[in-house]
Amino acid sequence: MDPSPTALDSQGDTAMFFLIYSFALKIEAAFVYIFGWCATAGPALQTRMSVTD
Repeated sequence: MDPSPTALDSQGDTAMFFLIYSFALKIEAAFVYIFGWCATAGPALQTRMSVTD
């Protein structure tokens, strides 16, 4: 691998791409977790509140 500016630029671009990609995956996983929690715990909490009323 020759240390040419183009090679360094492309290397920086791929590093930035992987950084953004992993960040997007974390956000997506957080959304999936939150939506899954709302789907499972939301109705359970609602039924529990309606039962206690």
